[in-house]
Amino acid sequence: PKSIRLALTPYLSDDRFSLQTFAEILGMGSRTLQRRLTAQGTTLREQLQQARFERARTLLEDPCCSLMEVAIETGYQSLSAFDKQFKRWSGVTPGAYRATSHQDIHRLKH
Repeated sequence: PKSIRLALTPYLSDDRFSLQTFAEILGMGSRTLQRRLTAQGTTLREQLQQARFERARTLLEDPCCSLMEVAIETGYQSLSAFDKQFKRWSGVTPGAYRATSHQDIHRLKH
Protein backbone atom coordinates (compact mmCIF):
# COMPACT_ATOMS: atom_id res chain seq x y z
CA PRO A 1 0.00 0.00 0.00
CA LYS A 2 2.87 2.48 0.63
CA SER A 3 3.95 2.16 -3.01
CA ILE A 4 0.35 2.72 -4.11
CA ARG A 5 0.16 5.90 -2.02
CA LEU A 6 3.43 7.16 -3.49
CA ALA A 7 2.11 6.52 -7.01
CA LEU A 8 -1.09 8.41 -6.13
CA THR A 9 0.69 11.53 -4.87
CA PRO A 10 0.88 13.37 -8.24
CA TYR A 11 -2.89 12.95 -8.69
CA LEU A 12 -4.18 14.13 -5.31
CA SER A 13 -5.68 17.33 -6.66
CA ASP A 14 -7.17 15.76 -9.82
CA ASP A 15 -10.93 15.63 -9.25
CA ARG A 16 -11.40 13.42 -12.34
CA PHE A 17 -9.09 10.73 -10.96
CA SER A 18 -10.61 7.25 -10.95
CA LEU A 19 -9.80 3.58 -10.54
CA GLN A 20 -9.77 3.27 -14.34
CA THR A 21 -7.31 6.17 -14.70
CA PHE A 22 -5.00 4.79 -12.03
CA ALA A 23 -5.12 1.30 -13.54
CA GLU A 24 -4.10 2.76 -16.91
CA ILE A 25 -1.22 4.65 -15.28
CA LEU A 26 -0.05 1.40 -13.71
CA GLY A 27 -0.46 -0.46 -17.01
CA MET A 28 -3.13 -2.89 -15.85
CA GLY A 29 -6.85 -3.40 -16.13
CA SER A 30 -9.17 -1.81 -13.61
CA ARG A 31 -10.49 -5.23 -12.51
CA THR A 32 -6.94 -6.43 -11.85
CA LEU A 33 -6.20 -3.33 -9.79
CA GLN A 34 -9.45 -3.74 -7.87
CA ARG A 35 -8.63 -7.38 -7.09
CA ARG A 36 -5.13 -6.46 -5.91
CA LEU A 37 -6.42 -3.74 -3.63
CA THR A 38 -9.10 -6.06 -2.23
CA ALA A 39 -6.47 -8.75 -1.61
CA GLN A 40 -4.52 -6.19 0.42
CA GLY A 41 -7.65 -5.33 2.40
CA THR A 42 -7.98 -1.80 1.07
CA THR A 43 -9.68 0.33 -1.56
CA LEU A 44 -8.43 3.02 -3.89
CA ARG A 45 -10.45 5.56 -1.94
CA GLU A 46 -8.77 4.54 1.34
CA GLN A 47 -5.32 4.72 -0.27
CA LEU A 48 -6.12 8.09 -1.83
CA GLN A 49 -7.24 9.47 1.55
CA GLN A 50 -4.11 8.12 3.25
CA ALA A 51 -1.92 9.64 0.51
CA ARG A 52 -3.67 12.99 0.98
CA PHE A 53 -3.11 12.85 4.74
CA GLU A 54 0.58 11.97 4.35
CA ARG A 55 1.09 14.75 1.78
CA ALA A 56 -0.79 17.27 3.94
CA ARG A 57 1.41 16.49 6.96
CA THR A 58 4.55 16.96 4.85
CA LEU A 59 3.32 20.27 3.43
CA LEU A 60 2.24 21.55 6.84
CA GLU A 61 5.82 21.19 8.06
CA ASP A 62 6.84 23.86 5.51
CA PRO A 63 6.01 27.28 7.00
CA CYS A 64 6.16 28.88 3.53
CA CYS A 65 3.18 26.83 2.35
CA SER A 66 -0.14 28.42 3.27
CA LEU A 67 -3.00 26.32 4.61
CA MET A 68 -4.95 27.06 1.43
CA GLU A 69 -2.05 25.84 -0.71
CA VAL A 70 -1.95 22.62 1.31
CA ALA A 71 -5.71 22.22 0.86
CA ILE A 72 -5.55 22.70 -2.90
CA GLU A 73 -2.53 20.46 -3.39
CA THR A 74 -4.25 17.66 -1.50
CA GLY A 75 -7.47 17.92 -3.51
CA TYR A 76 -9.67 20.27 -1.50
CA GLN A 77 -11.22 23.35 -3.06
CA SER A 78 -12.06 25.03 0.23
CA LEU A 79 -10.11 25.51 3.40
CA SER A 80 -13.10 24.53 5.53
CA ALA A 81 -13.47 21.16 3.78
CA PHE A 82 -9.75 20.49 4.20
CA ASP A 83 -9.89 21.61 7.83
CA LYS A 84 -12.73 19.20 8.63
CA GLN A 85 -11.09 16.27 6.84
CA PHE A 86 -7.69 16.87 8.42
CA LYS A 87 -9.31 16.94 11.84
CA ARG A 88 -11.00 13.59 11.08
CA TRP A 89 -7.63 12.14 10.11
CA SER A 90 -5.58 13.48 12.98
CA GLY A 91 -7.88 14.76 15.71
CA VAL A 92 -6.46 18.30 15.39
CA THR A 93 -6.84 21.15 12.93
CA PRO A 94 -4.14 21.75 10.30
CA GLY A 95 -3.09 24.93 12.12
CA ALA A 96 -2.70 23.08 15.42
CA TYR A 97 -0.77 20.29 13.68
CA ARG A 98 1.54 22.86 12.08
CA ALA A 99 2.17 24.61 15.41
CA THR A 100 2.97 21.30 17.10
CA SER A 101 5.26 20.11 14.32
CA HIS A 102 7.19 23.40 14.39
CA GLN A 103 7.65 23.08 18.15
CA ASP A 104 8.98 19.53 17.68
CA ILE A 105 11.39 20.66 14.94
CA HIS A 106 12.57 23.59 17.06
CA ARG A 107 13.26 21.26 20.00
CA LEU A 108 15.31 18.94 17.79
CA LYS A 109 17.53 21.82 16.64
CA HIS A 110 18.43 22.79 20.23
